[in-house]
Amino acid sequence: MELVDELVARAARVVGFDFPFCVPHVLLRDPKFASDVAYKDGAFLGWRSFNWCIAQRLPLTDPLDFAPFAP
Repeated sequence: MELVDELVARAARVVGFDFPFCVPHVLLRDPKFASDVAYKDGAFLGWRSFNWCIAQRLPLTDPLDFAPFAP
């Protein structure tokens, strides 16, 4: 049975979905994927090296500039 058929068949008022928005583990072990995201040390050994690589290329700073309010 398809998901939509299952949901319509049940008298549910609230439905929650959990979608994984992450990199599959198989990609962490893929040297080509690592190379494609500019990692130069072969395949990622795990999440720590992947997160470090991304952090070097995507600085997570405050997106709002509050400098005009400093005075």
